[in-house]
Amino acid sequence: RMFTIIETPLPVAGGTRSVTANPCIYVDHLVVRYTDRPESGSVPITFTALPGTITALVGPSGGGKSSLFAALLGFAAPSEGRVSIGDEDLGDVDLTAWRERVGWLPQNPRLVDAELESEPTVRGCVDIGRGLSDSEITDALTRAGLTDEVTLDRTLAADGSGLSIGQRQRLALARALAGNPQVLLLDEPTAALDGNSEAIVIEAITAAARAGAVVIVVAHRPALVDASDQIVLVQPSMSSTEQQQDALLMQASIPGQRGW
Repeated sequence: RMFTIIETPLPVAGGTRSVTANPCIYVDHLVVRYTDRPESGSVPITFTALPGTITALVGPSGGGKSSLFAALLGFAAPSEGRVSIGDEDLGDVDLTAWRERVGWLPQNPRLVDAELESEPTVRGCVDIGRGLSDSEITDALTRAGLTDEVTLDRTLAADGSGLSIGQRQRLALARALAGNPQVLLLDEPTAALDGNSEAIVIEAITAAARAGAVVIVVAHRPALVDASDQIVLVQPSMSSTEQQQDALLMQASIPGQRGW
């Protein structure tokens, strides 16, 4: 899969250990800090993400949710705590093999890579060089609610122009869903979507969880939070009274306060 991480601290070399099928993900008192910003980092995060469930990460912007995803993908080493995949510490795992099991939707997905296709198409955007069959790609587009809106051979502009915001987001989701990954990491998958597109995306996410995937989402919108099985509050290490107040307001606004 194609990953683009900006300002990634301390890349993890990885190991050689394999991971069992459908593993649980354990995050134990995790903190990720950037070397050029020692004051960065969240309050230590602890949770367990099980197959067949949706975990929603909530909290103020800049609290460390994207850094947590970087750690889960093995692009950032923990400054404190650890990430375990099943019985294995992520630092001991073959990261290439691990990432092949993960479907990732970044906050600002890049739809087209000119190095992969001189004339980018929907097929190539979803496949991104993985060798997926047309049936696998069509299945992913169907789950993202796009089969009636785009064709496999439709040419795409580099900036995604010609597609609506909702179509771009759902196309990026189809890419994450393609091949039925065992783990889905989705950074604000419903951001900037209208109600209809949001409902389609949430149904695709819940269907993936029902099929046995571990799903972890960064969520701000209530509908996605409400669809989750547990909620994990991610907040920055408190450097100001204002940040503390923001985190408390966020905590108070989440229905049910599940999973803390």
